[in-house]
Amino acid sequence: ATSAEGWNVTAQVSLGTRPRWWFAAVAACGPQPVPLEYNFHFTNPQRGWQREFSHDRVGIFYVALVFLVLFLLCGLMQHTAYKLWRAEGYEVHQLIRTLTWSVWAAVLAELFGCLHYGIYAENGTGSVFLFATSRAWFLVSKSIYMLLLCLMAQGWCVSYTERPSDLEQVYAAQAIF
Repeated sequence: ATSAEGWNVTAQVSLGTRPRWWFAAVAACGPQPVPLEYNFHFTNPQRGWQREFSHDRVGIFYVALVFLVLFLLCGLMQHTAYKLWRAEGYEVHQLIRTLTWSVWAAVLAELFGCLHYGIYAENGTGSVFLFATSRAWFLVSKSIYMLLLCLMAQGWCVSYTERPSDLEQVYAAQAIF
């Protein structure tokens, strides 16, 4: 059907329970090139509020939410233990502080991911800013964790006492990541 905006078609496609991949093609059959602007919007109406997600992404919001809760619980436990150690007069080791930074970066990554997927469920595009911020925090979390593993493999944090020069090296390495 045509309208002031152009030609609009709504097609209901329904097949069995097996997921299918759908593609659309447009061809100009005449000898002259035809200027064309198009916008395709596919949804999965049987998925309810997740209708905007493709079959391979259904449930991604719940996965992100579960990891947000798990990382948040882990971060809160780390923070509580940190406060208890400090209250008892213990110095918190750099290993624990670095691990805590990694956990809180993961919390931020999952928080921004959940916000992005929530918006995506509404409009089918999400928020580029939230998605990029989520991926950036995820990268920060993984980088800190990988740095921690590399330092532990070298014996740092385990086999000898910290020195101020060690901390400078760690901070320099973290700045690189």
